[in-house]
Amino acid sequence: MYLVYFNISTYILKFLIKSNKALGVDGAFWMLLGYGGSQVLRLLSNLILAYFLFPAAFGLMAIINIVLAAIQLFSDFGFGLSIIRRQDSANPAFLNTAWTIQAIRGFILWLIASALAYPISLFYIDSDPIYSSLTTYLPIAGLTAIISGFNSTGITLLNKNFNFKVLAAFQLIPQLTSSLFMIVHSFFYPSIWSLVFGSIFGSFVNLIFSHILNPGPKNRFHFDFDSFKELFDFGKWVFLSTIVGFLCTNLDRFMLAKLVPLSFLGVYSIAFGFIQIVIHITERLSSNVLFPLLSRLLNDHIRMIDVSLRARSAVLWLSGFCCVFIAFISPLFFGYFYDNRYSDAPVIAQWLSLYAWSRVLILTMDRIPVVLGNSKSVFISNLLAILLMPFAFPAFLIFNMSGFILIMIISSIVSHAYLIIKIPYGRRQMMVQSVFFTLGFVSYTAPVILLLREHALTSTPLTQLALAFFALMPLGCVSAWKIYRLLRK
Repeated sequence: MYLVYFNISTYILKFLIKSNKALGVDGAFWMLLGYGGSQVLRLLSNLILAYFLFPAAFGLMAIINIVLAAIQLFSDFGFGLSIIRRQDSANPAFLNTAWTIQAIRGFILWLIASALAYPISLFYIDSDPIYSSLTTYLPIAGLTAIISGFNSTGITLLNKNFNFKVLAAFQLIPQLTSSLFMIVHSFFYPSIWSLVFGSIFGSFVNLIFSHILNPGPKNRFHFDFDSFKELFDFGKWVFLSTIVGFLCTNLDRFMLAKLVPLSFLGVYSIAFGFIQIVIHITERLSSNVLFPLLSRLLNDHIRMIDVSLRARSAVLWLSGFCCVFIAFISPLFFGYFYDNRYSDAPVIAQWLSLYAWSRVLILTMDRIPVVLGNSKSVFISNLLAILLMPFAFPAFLIFNMSGFILIMIISSIVSHAYLIIKIPYGRRQMMVQSVFFTLGFVSYTAPVILLLREHALTSTPLTQLALAFFALMPLGCVSAWKIYRLLRK
């Protein structure tokens, strides 16, 4: 899957920018090697941890990881996007002002996380008494906010300059060391502490490498009012968008924690982690490759939209195939690598593959408003998705998990439609593109999944694998041919 992503990204870079020497066409390979490799390491470590821990532990992990993700996201305030978008981004006063604010914010967020630990545990304690331990875990886990606040701004400069070879090392090494720490700790002391201490250890490694690999001026405490004003003017909507975007993509587990047993939440989190690979890689292609390139077309809006549509088509073919691949292969994956405690994961993963596709539709075009300086529209689109999520409660009571996930999909579709309305050109083409791909993939996937389920009880795993392979082959060949022809043009 990652090799295919590399080939597509390379072609996109060749298509968008003629100077291969300036940007480094193989940058996409290194970016995907680093991020894709880190996701593989995460998947493998979760697979090993599933044997040492129990499903309820993964449920508690889900809540802790959501809070940790929030802490890391809220410490950004859009500074990375501001640095990439700014022409004179290597200005020491600008970088050091961003770094100083980021460091101060890290301490504030740790205090907020510590203060929220008791209310969060009190909110969920009716579902399971183990939630009371969050009062201990969250303040310790919140230390990652302080550590991440001191990360060097040089990592963003590496991204801006397409130095993905160095970024690959920055992504792989902390993930590898963190995963090894968690596995070893859980082997000797199987508990949630393995994950908390592993996150802290990974943050320390992240911090050290961010300064070692910094290609720009060394960060030091400094405050420049003009730089602060520029950061705030651009970043205020990015910050708000980050908050609602975080809720939009993580509210499902917060809500499920009140609806299902902790063990089932753990199973859901495992299935979500499996499907999240497609979401994360599409997001990285959008943020780390397309966003810096589109920023170079800021003064030519019509060409930028045209480039976005053509590049988006290639990514949609690729990401759509990957969603179908996961929908087909998840019963075999969970059936072979996980025991009976995770028997609900395959069906959940198949429903979540539809949700992943709805997120892909957004992630392949939500950088356009940000490049144009209209980050407010991203905030509103995420807010619309959040406002629809309360309908997931009655949907769950009526249709169980399928109804819950269906509301997640609808909320993403509404968010996507709003973003299309807010782009200045190419609205009709963007909508037609989304509808065409969605109808095509769904009409192909649904009957094949029903066919595979019909033979699941009477077939051996090898036969099921062969059926899945032959079912995927036509779509894979068509996708590869379409991508090749599109990018050759």
